[in-house]
Amino acid sequence: MRQSGAIELMGFKRYNLSSKNEQKNLRNMNNDSVENTKVAARGSRNQDAIGELLQVFWGRYGYRKQRLAAVLTRFAKRHSIYRSIAPPAHCYIELNTYCNLKCPLCPSGSGNIDRIPKAMEWDIFRLIVDDLAKFRVNSTLNMWGEPLLNPEFIPMTRYAHEKGLRSLSCNTNGNIDKDEAWFRELVQSGLSSILIDIDGADAETYGKYRKRGRFELVLDFFRKLGEAKKSLHSDLPHVIALTVVNRYNQDQLDDIRSLIESFGVTELRTRNIGHIGMIPIKAGMFAEFMQTKYPEQNPQAIDKEGMVCFYPSVSPPQQLICEYLWDGLAIDECGNYVPCCKEYSTTSVLGNVREISPTEFWFSRTMAEFRKRNLLDPLSIPLCAKCYFVCHIRGFVSEPVRRFGPASGPETDRRTENPSC
Repeated sequence: MRQSGAIELMGFKRYNLSSKNEQKNLRNMNNDSVENTKVAARGSRNQDAIGELLQVFWGRYGYRKQRLAAVLTRFAKRHSIYRSIAPPAHCYIELNTYCNLKCPLCPSGSGNIDRIPKAMEWDIFRLIVDDLAKFRVNSTLNMWGEPLLNPEFIPMTRYAHEKGLRSLSCNTNGNIDKDEAWFRELVQSGLSSILIDIDGADAETYGKYRKRGRFELVLDFFRKLGEAKKSLHSDLPHVIALTVVNRYNQDQLDDIRSLIESFGVTELRTRNIGHIGMIPIKAGMFAEFMQTKYPEQNPQAIDKEGMVCFYPSVSPPQQLICEYLWDGLAIDECGNYVPCCKEYSTTSVLGNVREISPTEFWFSRTMAEFRKRNLLDPLSIPLCAKCYFVCHIRGFVSEPVRRFGPASGPETDRRTENPSC
């Protein structure tokens, strides 16, 4: 009790999801649509005294107090404090939204991104890096696009590294045809780690999902990058192979592991294609790729219109925080602040770096109010209403859904008792 009182005295408030009054009050407070959050708060109008004080403190001591920042972030998560009380630990920066592949379940490949594909401009990138460098944040240089197709990728990475951003990483499809000199520059850019997609042990299997992809280019990427690291006596970037497991490659994981080991790569990560579902996908198309070896790992369901969605794994809905919102920022190629790296549309734009700096935005009321809404009423946010974590793990659904069965067997009906239906 004393701890809760102290938290409220500081201007923070804890919420109990089981309280219907709290949920009702939140909905009344948030009657304006998510579209209204696109009107970004500017300067001190979006700050209060505590926010301004925290911003000044961390702006001065952030890089020296990283351990304290980590402790406070854990404290905020544990007690569901929606205000930022520590600086961001991570930042996703979308350097490019264009992709040269046509993967059917990806927003970029399927054409579901509702903005014109483009590369991030230098002035936007500098605004982000120059502001966040004081916090030594870890940074991922892509979200949905192919980052290496940005012609300024290496200079931008080098600039971020020299300014002090840490653990610079990116995910690439490896369909990049460059010479040995380019790979040496990549190794020397300051990139800490790189994930390379390889979704098959042979060209035929690889091409099932990686439409327009060239398997030989991916193998060439592994080889040239390894040779560049060896010639420069560098351990970085750390190379990680990534496989999106689907029904065509689910029996090839051992072969893929042996293949990447021939290039000196020892780490293979897998991602279940069953966790993809945030873009509009017809059930029939999804069933073509859904892995069947472990059907219990597929959290998918079908809504009344035959589109893929997620079924709730618990009931009633659970009060679980979204790690993305407490750990860091996500900024798209236009400099827009978006809720997380999964955002592929413009429905949840919260502001822009040209109007409010990353530090100001992080400690702003806009960020605090968005965390509050995500915690208590996530279905009011278009992005969150389609999220695996919100719908499946936390148990929020807007309507009864039909559960997918194994692709080789019949579908089964599963009606949820979720009171929000």
